[in-house]
Amino acid sequence: MSKRKRVPAQLRDLQWRHPGARRDELGAALPAVADRLIEELAAESDQQRRRFTVLRRSDLLGHAHSDVARDVGLSRSQFYRDLQEARERFGAALEGAFSVRAVTPGLLQHGVATRRVTIEALRNGGRYDEARDSATESLHAAEPAEAIELLCLRAELETECGDLADAQQTTMQARAILPQIADDRLRDLLAVTCDLADFESAHCRGTPIDPQRRKSRIAELRRHHAAGDHAYASPLVKALVAEASLLFACGDEPSALALIEEASSLVRREPSVDVRVAVDVQVRASGLHALGGDAMATALDEAARIAEAGLRWRDAHTLRLGLQSMSAHLLTVGRFDEAREYALQARSLIDLFGSPLDRVIVLSNLARIDVHRGDGTQALRWTRLARDGGCDAFPITQAIAISEAEGLALIDQPDRAVQMARASSARVRDWPRLHARAKLAEAIALAKLAPSREAESCSDEAVELSRAAGGPLVELRALDLKVKLTGDAASRRALRDLRAKLTSPQKY
Repeated sequence: MSKRKRVPAQLRDLQWRHPGARRDELGAALPAVADRLIEELAAESDQQRRRFTVLRRSDLLGHAHSDVARDVGLSRSQFYRDLQEARERFGAALEGAFSVRAVTPGLLQHGVATRRVTIEALRNGGRYDEARDSATESLHAAEPAEAIELLCLRAELETECGDLADAQQTTMQARAILPQIADDRLRDLLAVTCDLADFESAHCRGTPIDPQRRKSRIAELRRHHAAGDHAYASPLVKALVAEASLLFACGDEPSALALIEEASSLVRREPSVDVRVAVDVQVRASGLHALGGDAMATALDEAARIAEAGLRWRDAHTLRLGLQSMSAHLLTVGRFDEAREYALQARSLIDLFGSPLDRVIVLSNLARIDVHRGDGTQALRWTRLARDGGCDAFPITQAIAISEAEGLALIDQPDRAVQMARASSARVRDWPRLHARAKLAEAIALAKLAPSREAESCSDEAVELSRAAGGPLVELRALDLKVKLTGDAASRRALRDLRAKLTSPQKY
């Protein structure tokens, strides 16, 4: 195996040197193994950290070489020396860890690594119930520190399966073990892991953790990382992404973008941040860029790069995130049929490898797309499938209810649509983006009943809510409705200007 090849090529070479069953096992485990190797090699010195930052961004994240060299502050020649050295060191470490002659790779012989990689491999393969069972069974052989990590990983899996009450109970079990950890730094890192699992499940339940507690935890993580403790890099990135997601849902887009830009900067500098988290940062950045209509070309380009990285890496998770991002952006610029095709491709991957939460999200997206296509019957079919999924994540169930109201209006059931939209609006008053959508659904349904003062007033409110937090697509539809109901000249101009900003780039 050439040690100067790109990392994905080295991993594929290694995988194909093993027999069929072993090859499949390695294919599922290798991404986690590669992350662990890179983290260990980067920790050897500041020079190695720089080299493996170059390797990770170039080979795993697919960033342009010129961008990486500029960000790291290297000349072109030094960049390529660093990249070659890192590839050779990685290849040597990979050879040392794996052998065709060995029954089990050396890197996986240690119980802790074996258990963690097994769980992650099951998760990446879409076998969530087995991954949860494996995490539970592994607790019997785990020391306290590993038990806390396993429980927090199980809580993540439970959240992804929509079992939010179970996730909350699991993190409580993990916290109960913290007093057994004697080392202060390790205990703090494990407490952070518990907090992050709690923050995510609370968001999904629709009852976010107190903002001051979240901000305090982020401030502590920043202090530790600024003091030179690189073990805090990955949890800091995860905390920033979680906070940005919540701020986005609450309509504070500038603050969300600032946090994602901070996370992106950390990913560029820190090879210890695993690829899955780094890709999540890229997805959030693309989504936030899409909110500025004049930045849509950038957002589409970012989404395409994510999908291309998934293809290169043969990674279904990354590929379907890229496809879903492309779908969302194409929906915003009015290319509904293309948006639907990308969403259907993502759904086919999710059906094989995704979690129950992933499945409900993509069904919700498809319902929204078909609402925009004017196909209420198909939109309602998607919402029924989503409800049958048994996942009760609050933001998603409310988005589904709003799409259901819009679908009912399209099939000439405006009375039911008004009732459902009003009920949704009452539930999501503390979630500005969803509130804007619910108010628009109510206005559309009222207009379907008969043009009236009430419909006009509701459309006015929908315009104001969408401008504040609904996003450009909701604002576009709210303005269009208001123009149809009132003929207002100012709204007509605003509608024309917004359409011009959202003119679809021709590149994709």
